[in-house]
Amino acid sequence: MLHQKIAQLVNDKVIEGISDVRDESDREGMRLVIDLKREAIPNVIINQLYKYSELQTSYGINNVVLVKGRPRIMNLRDLLVEFIEFRHEVVTRRTQYELREAEKKAHILAGYLIALDHLDEVIS
Repeated sequence: MLHQKIAQLVNDKVIEGISDVRDESDREGMRLVIDLKREAIPNVIINQLYKYSELQTSYGINNVVLVKGRPRIMNLRDLLVEFIEFRHEVVTRRTQYELREAEKKAHILAGYLIALDHLDEVIS
């Protein structure tokens, strides 16, 4: 865990200026409390934590996306643009389908109304 790694760095004197590390996580989320010594400079400690622990991690990613049936590698902006276009198309097609179904149902209900108006002729 992260707090154990930070505690190990403090014990090995890689990071100096931390007096206590407590894990106060609960069901609501993760909470890590780091108490500093009086003479410690907070910005230096934060930079050391970023450097020596997993507090900040970066990694590479390959965004391979199918666009109109063709694979393409995209950056984040292009990926978001394509996703928004895709969602727009999905919502448009779903709305058109629901409209067609509602029109079919309205046609049937209009037929029922006509039959109800001419109930005697329908029965005979």
